[in-house]
Amino acid sequence: MKKQNIQIGPFLALIWTLGNAPFVHAQFGGPAQVEVVPAERREVAPTTRLVGTINPQRRTVLAAEVAGAVIELTVDIGDHVRKGDVLCKLRDSAQRFDLSAAEARRNEWQAELALEKANLDKARFEKDRIARLASLQRSTDKEVNDSEADLRAAEQRVARAEARIAAAVAEMERAQDQLDRMQIKAPFDGVVVRKITELGQWVLSGGEIFEIIDLETVRARVNVHESAISYCAVGESIFVSIAGLNESVNGTLARIVPDADLRARTFPVEIDIPNPDGRLRSGMFVHAALPSGPRKEYLVVPKDAVVLSPAGKTIWIARPGDKGHTGAPAPVEIVAEAQDAYAIQSPAVAVGDLVIVRGNESLRGPGPVIVRNSGAGGVVQQDRSDGPTDESGDVSKHGSNEDHSS
Repeated sequence: MKKQNIQIGPFLALIWTLGNAPFVHAQFGGPAQVEVVPAERREVAPTTRLVGTINPQRRTVLAAEVAGAVIELTVDIGDHVRKGDVLCKLRDSAQRFDLSAAEARRNEWQAELALEKANLDKARFEKDRIARLASLQRSTDKEVNDSEADLRAAEQRVARAEARIAAAVAEMERAQDQLDRMQIKAPFDGVVVRKITELGQWVLSGGEIFEIIDLETVRARVNVHESAISYCAVGESIFVSIAGLNESVNGTLARIVPDADLRARTFPVEIDIPNPDGRLRSGMFVHAALPSGPRKEYLVVPKDAVVLSPAGKTIWIARPGDKGHTGAPAPVEIVAEAQDAYAIQSPAVAVGDLVIVRGNESLRGPGPVIVRNSGAGGVVQQDRSDGPTDESGDVSKHGSNEDHSS
């Protein structure tokens, strides 16, 4: 066993060395290889991280509009549904019979209307014939009056038949509506989260069938203190971290409820977050960075530049010198958070300072570093300690305090 340890030990050490080359290089006197970007100055608002919960955009409990026995359930818990999908069917034999009877009455009165229209045409012809004879003094006054009365009676019979058809059509529509109510359909695209009835069960009018939620766009609700609510504006982009997915997204501050919790003096605020792939689920725990003060200019650095430790928050700066760059730590205070950057305050950081975003995890104290990439405009930079400079030949310019604000 001892002999095996002697053979495997050097091999494991070699593997560890190759996988941690920058760290080992820095620890044993050689400069660490790093990537940097210049610190910028932007106008941002200070933020505070607030705890919230994801809620669906819409939630509804579907209920039966009429009483009946459940004969079919087409979905189950967790199924995705589209607007108009039939989710449940009730026995509808009686409603179908009512619809057939209403159709029969409509057809009967349509036939009656055709007959009355034929009688109306006959009455008009007779009235016109008698009128021509009267103009030739070949008909009596009684014949004229009778033809006119017959025409009016025929017109009334046609109107009555048309009214009866309209009543039959209305009865058909009522019967069709009752038949349609025997099917419970999805009112919007969503997901079934609760099934409240089973096959064969009798449900009363108003009895609950399913509960569905709409997660196409979710709402993260947080409570903002009254001292900060005046800095929140509808339509503003809000950075949200989803703890369960270890992801961050940008949402939109969609609504502010102007009714405070009297005990906490906080106002509910809802942030809309697009969720086309359905990864965000109702009830998830989130942190949202909400504005907590007026907008003003701050130094802004990428999130990768900030190193968290028990001692606090630190960034490393590659400061230029005659023999290359030196990595120097600078404690910072985070005042605002965006999706990929922090707004910071620190007397040790200035606009244009080359902030280390790769390789900073291996740094333990001030020492030489090799800048591989300036991160500004794609310019590749090599320190003199590692070889020739880039085409510009100017190493020190990357450490100047030139303003790179956007």
